[in-house]
Amino acid sequence: MGVTATSVRAAMMALGRLTLVVGGLAAVSFGVEAMMRRFDEAPPSVTKLSNALVDLAVKGKAGGELTRPSVRTWTSSGRR
Repeated sequence: MGVTATSVRAAMMALGRLTLVVGGLAAVSFGVEAMMRRFDEAPPSVTKLSNALVDLAVKGKAGGELTRPSVRTWTSSGRR
């Protein structure tokens, strides 16, 4: 019972298709993971941020929404 060229060719083509499917799934997984990281943290709440600014003006001490890391990077980057 020898292995014919036709059966080897069929096995190699099936392996090639499987490789394409696995590569496609990996690319989709990578894209979804990148999107999830981007939307991981919610943007700062405008109401909470304005209340924190009022408290900063009254008490002279930063707290609440102003102390979140995303707010510090958001306000220091110059975005509106």
